[in-house]
Amino acid sequence: MTQRRAFSFDDTLSTRVRLLAPAAFAAALLLPNHSPAHAQDGEGAEALLEQAARTMAELESFAFHLTTIDGETMFVEGITLREVTGAVQRPDRFTATAEFDLLVATIEITIVSRDGRLWFTNPFGDGFEEIDISEFGAFDPTVVINPDRLLLPALSSVVDPTIVGLETLEDGTVTTRIDGTVDLGAVAGLDGSPTAEENGISFPESLPFSVWIDADSIVRRIQIVGPILPEEEPGIIRRVDLLAFNEPVDIPLPS
Repeated sequence: MTQRRAFSFDDTLSTRVRLLAPAAFAAALLLPNHSPAHAQDGEGAEALLEQAARTMAELESFAFHLTTIDGETMFVEGITLREVTGAVQRPDRFTATAEFDLLVATIEITIVSRDGRLWFTNPFGDGFEEIDISEFGAFDPTVVINPDRLLLPALSSVVDPTIVGLETLEDGTVTTRIDGTVDLGAVAGLDGSPTAEENGISFPESLPFSVWIDADSIVRRIQIVGPILPEEEPGIIRRVDLLAFNEPVDIPLPS
């Protein structure tokens, strides 16, 4: 049974995990590799990004997998994000499960979101609890948790995009890599938002941004470099792989 309550923070470790559950995915879903090597002429990069944005907008569903390539996503001392897996079911459903390393254990937290409502599993209890997101003020954490609301919209806001060349991914897919920079805070409408900063999210105005696009104009990978949370290292590199395009997705809402 779903238990609806305000998002309160009233004890030590449990308090930290509850506070950081949305922010965890927020940081997780973010950050290109600083290895542009021999970049080609940038002509055509904007056209490729525009076509990819249109193609991705037409999908009914997709899955994603976040990994940290270099550095650690540490929210507070002793709580480190390992990886995030999730799926988007359009028009309004999203789920993600994050795995965290604590000092003495590994835990998982699952988030389910639909149309402004947000549930999460409490690792210290049973089942889902609904978060009263009004406690975040004007800051909606799902904006930065869901790649459909941040990373994919950022395709239309890449500054100085350059075609680096062709790169083959681990599964054999040949892609075109494009490098540029983005202001993710502006994309999410969170630039200068005091409520976002209060919840531990602070985007630099310019983050290196790389995207890998296949021959069908589908985005296969996005990578970002740089810190978002106060405890993060300057050179942290995060990678989000997109997969399972238009495959059936079942995201039941907690009851």
